[in-house]
Amino acid sequence: MAIIRDRTLVEDWNDVPVRMVQKCIEEHQKAVPRLCRLEAYYLGQHPILARNLTSDTGLPNNRLVANHAKYITDIAIGYFAGDPVKYEGKGIDEILEVYRKGDIVLHDAELAKDLSIFGIGLELYYMTSDDVPIPKATVIDPRQIFLVVDDTVEYKSLFGVHYYEKRDIDNTLIGYYVNVYTERFVTRYLVKDLTSFDYQLLDRQEHYFGGVPIVEFWNNEEQQGDFEQQISLIDAYNTLMSDRVNDKEQLVDAILKLKGASLGDTEDEA
Repeated sequence: MAIIRDRTLVEDWNDVPVRMVQKCIEEHQKAVPRLCRLEAYYLGQHPILARNLTSDTGLPNNRLVANHAKYITDIAIGYFAGDPVKYEGKGIDEILEVYRKGDIVLHDAELAKDLSIFGIGLELYYMTSDDVPIPKATVIDPRQIFLVVDDTVEYKSLFGVHYYEKRDIDNTLIGYYVNVYTERFVTRYLVKDLTSFDYQLLDRQEHYFGGVPIVEFWNNEEQQGDFEQQISLIDAYNTLMSDRVNDKEQLVDAILKLKGASLGDTEDEA
């Protein structure tokens, strides 16, 4: 899902033009509805819940969700990350200590979950704000972050963008923070609307990672979630089970009416 750009479009990729940032955000936004749909399936918010069969006849309208999407993801994560990833090697004790402080086990599990649901996962490297800062990695929702790579066969990273909402004390949306990560700098902007080019520069700092501190991981070559190919089957199963319960309730509530038939020759027989 990384966005591809021609490396020759910008002379210095440590100073990305605002127009380039805005156009990449615009392109990334087009992929967000698919990611939202995948998360909705994992959370059990399936289309069957919006089915409306109400009528004057009072027929039942059961809407059952069999959340196979969550089951598939949870099982996949259990197999892949149930036993934590082990990091071994000579002379990496300091790295392992940083991993321990950064709770890399939890991080790997969160990354595996995003890969299973969305088909991609993105992690951001940063320095903590402690008195003695340490490098740390965090998983960012792929609907809020993306990586831009060049159009060569190597797909080398050019820059990354992390954008998220800014709200006031009443929780009213008043704009967006836009953080642009290049090989050397983190540049922070504030913009009122993602379609606007009117970016307000907040600050710019060197991050010292020696490269774009954002990495994109793929669940597979097609960048698809583990249950994405099964969505049509999940919908069909939800419909089938809902209708089976509807039919059962209608049968239980049914009233037998006989017209023009004799139940006996006499009143006693009837």
